[in-house]
This record gives sequence, structure tokens and C-alpha cells, in this order.
Amino acid sequence: MEDSGALVRHQLPALQLANRARIQSITASSAIEGVIVPDVARAERVIEGTAGVLRNRSEQELVGYRKALDYLFQEEWRPLNIGLLLHLHRLLWSETAYPGGQLKTDDNLVVDRSPDGSTTVRFIPVPAMRTADYLAELPAR
Repeated sequence: MEDSGALVRHQLPALQLANRARIQSITASSAIEGVIVPDVARAERVIEGTAGVLRNRSEQELVGYRKALDYLFQEEWRPLNIGLLLHLHRLLWSETAYPGGQLKTDDNLVVDRSPDGSTTVRFIPVPAMRTADYLAELPAR
């Protein structure tokens, strides 16, 4: 039988790989939304919870993304429903001044901003007044 020290040494590379993949997943997914922390080492510390005071909204959003992801990867299975989605939204925004956990009240667009300042509409989300209806239908899909 292996002693616990040998077991830890054997599993450590896999755990380190999983942690690096988690950090890369969070930073890449956040970058799609324009949430970028240019200092990679700082971003890692922010995600790991060892950065100390969060300096800006991007760092706050990385922490919220980590909280939501950690919640999803807990062992307990949860059915998809509006309550779960709103809870995840609350976690995503938990480190910011924005009140997460609520449905949007205004219409919005997903745009791509060019260096010259021009914008291109990439996606038109569901109108605010229809969001609750669409979310109610989502679990059935």
C-alpha cells in the first residue's frame, strides 16, 4: 500500500494541470467578454484568491467567474432552472458594485469595437421584456 506522501506526489502533477486548465479557462472565457487582466501572473493570483485587494472591475469579474465555476463543479447536481441561473449571475457579479442575480431591465447588443472606435453588432440578445419567458423555456430544450 502506498503511503500518503507518495500518493500526493503521484497526484500532484494532475492537480497542477487541472489548476492551470481552470485558470486558462477562466481567463479565456472572460476575455471573450472583454474582461482582461494584462499581467498573467496577477490574473492567476486573482483567480486563486491570493492577489489581495482587487484593483479594477476586470479583476472583480474574474473572481466572480471563478466563484460561479466552482459552484457548478461541486459534486451535487442541480437541475437547470431560473433560480440556478440567477444564483450563478449573482456569483458572477458578487465582487462588483453591480447587483447580480436579477434579470436585465434594458435591451442590449453584443458589439465588436475596432481600434478606430467603430462598432459592429455581432449579436442581438433577447429583448429585456422577453427574457423571463425565454429562461422559463430553456430547461425544456
